[in-house]
Amino acid sequence: MIDQNPGDAKQNVVDKGVTLSSECLVNELVYADDTLLIDVDDDVISQFMESVGEAGLEYGLRFNWSKLEALSINADASIQKPDSTFVKVKESMVYLGSLLSADGRVSSELGRRLGMARQDFNTLSRIWSHASMRIRRKLEILDSCVVSKLLYGLHTAYLNKAELRRLDGFYARCLRRVLRIQPAYYSRVSNETVLNRARRSKLSTRLQRQQLLYLGSVARRDDDDPVRCCVFQPGGVALRKKGKMKQGRPRKSWSDETLKTAIEAAGSLEVFQSMMAPTPRAEEAWRSKVRRYHNNL
Repeated sequence: MIDQNPGDAKQNVVDKGVTLSSECLVNELVYADDTLLIDVDDDVISQFMESVGEAGLEYGLRFNWSKLEALSINADASIQKPDSTFVKVKESMVYLGSLLSADGRVSSELGRRLGMARQDFNTLSRIWSHASMRIRRKLEILDSCVVSKLLYGLHTAYLNKAELRRLDGFYARCLRRVLRIQPAYYSRVSNETVLNRARRSKLSTRLQRQQLLYLGSVARRDDDDPVRCCVFQPGGVALRKKGKMKQGRPRKSWSDETLKTAIEAAGSLEVFQSMMAPTPRAEEAWRSKVRRYHNNL
């Protein structure tokens, strides 16, 4: 992770004759003073990194070399600094508030978020036990202060069944505390009954709804949009072809599973594609279709 803006650095490194990998749809992600450089060649990354540092000096900015981190995915990285030492390689790193893992899985990030959500819920314990506050108001606070933070950005990740059960289980425990219903072992009240009393849906259902709406927004973007290029082929809703996969059972992906659900919600691939026109009418039609799909589950 690099703390400078590579606005001029990319051109500088190209002028030096360095070729950035075309295998990567983007070579840098920039937000404020946080920069993530991406490539398949550690020598290229080293030169790109030095160019970012040189570009920063023109504006009076200097690297904090001790904060540089490398995340190596299915490879051994050796990114050298100007002092001949190497950037520390980590198994995971936090970028823009999310935990990125070298194995590409989201389980560590989910565990971290559930821990923070549990802490936030416990911090508000005086509200949950407040006798004069209406249940409806408590549920609104729960969704606003705990659930919204927990689910933020998770719609862009694929969660397997076990991870979705962790989400739903956490929410059910929170609702039981708010509604003052003991665990099912003592009360014989199921989680489904708890959700019905609270007039809430599972977090996994909410997350799926967000995924479907996000898939629609990505499909409506221009063909040269980087996010759309990561998901779809140009000119339609056919998924982008993946590279060579490792031997063994294939890992399910966000795009495959979300598109499969989208086709099921729309009724057919053709209907889904017809709703991906970049118009407000098509967007509203897709929202209505997703709403009806989850109401019928």
